[in-house]
Amino acid sequence: MPRWVNWLLWQLHRLSGRMIVGAPLNNARAEMGLPEVSLHRHLFESLQYVIAADEDLFPTDPQWGDRFARANYIFFDDPSTLDPDLAEWIADGEPPVFVGFGSMSGGGTDRIGRMVVQAVSQTGRRCIVGAGWAGLDAGVLPGDWRVVGQTPHAQLFPKMGVVVHHGGSGTMATALRAGVPQVVLPLILDQYPHAHQLHLAGLAPRPIPMERITAAELTQAILTALALAAEPRQSVAARLRASDARAAIVDRLELLAEKQSPLPFG
Repeated sequence: MPRWVNWLLWQLHRLSGRMIVGAPLNNARAEMGLPEVSLHRHLFESLQYVIAADEDLFPTDPQWGDRFARANYIFFDDPSTLDPDLAEWIADGEPPVFVGFGSMSGGGTDRIGRMVVQAVSQTGRRCIVGAGWAGLDAGVLPGDWRVVGQTPHAQLFPKMGVVVHHGGSGTMATALRAGVPQVVLPLILDQYPHAHQLHLAGLAPRPIPMERITAAELTQAILTALALAAEPRQSVAARLRASDARAAIVDRLELLAEKQSPLPFG
């Protein structure tokens, strides 16, 4: 975009940030006996960060400097188990396709629901629909499909043939650790670079935005994902399963304490 548009967006960002976050932040600081800060300077000049994302897939820009340490993804290992009936249904046939978009539906659940039914049916696979906040279970689904609500993805995804999702960091990271093929249909914000980087790494087909993709294109994307080489995604999965982001973050905190860094940590 033109430089003046970029400048204007930053001004709007600063204004909205002060209105939404600035007062609560400084109120909390006052309660802890800390001085008031300028929100923008505090976030972009003073704080140190740990970025919890896989550095091989999403490398650090050298221009960021040393304020941005790295850890890998932080996983919540849900102790609950898969529903026994669902687990039996999954085992009784070819690995199904999982489709779930969380709270997003890209133009409404009616459109995305019809498209998913048409697209997955053309692949000949069964399907598990993650209802999510978007209520993606709307409409009539084929009789051999299943709809799930809150389900431990870490246990579900390794049993899937393909995971179709919107590119949110949590869903993407869990699918990466499961070593399962992915189809990413981005809608907003970080979902686009997530989808782009997975495609560049050979872990997902070329992404098409959720609001633009057709049933035929989704069918082809699923078939393409199934045909991708397994070695790249298995390599990433092994790396994520061996990572310990919590320990990396603790190490970073201890290093800052040892150095008695004047920069606060965020």
